Amino acid sequence: MRFRFSGTLLRFTDFQKEIQVQAPTLGEALVHLVSQHERLKPVLLDNNERLRGIHRLFLNGEQLLEVQPQQPLADGDCLEFVTAVAGG
Repeated sequence: MRFRFSGTLLRFTDFQKEIQVQAPTLGEALVHLVSQHERLKPVLLDNNERLRGIHRLFLNGEQLLEVQPQQPLADGDCLEFVTAVAGG
């Protein structure tokens, strides 16, 4: 499966827009992702290792309203992060 990034998150992935990860579940995929790109961990996850509220996660174009670590993933799946932008 692959993660897709855009915007401000790209600087934490060395400007890679897509990152391939092999994992059967969402939780395991996130663990692999942040182990490959350690700078992402504090940006994506809170102190309890849950996805921060400023991020929205889309699985194959459908928003995950609740991020569940046991969510099964298939090889062709694409997880896309969308980050809220604040400003004045």
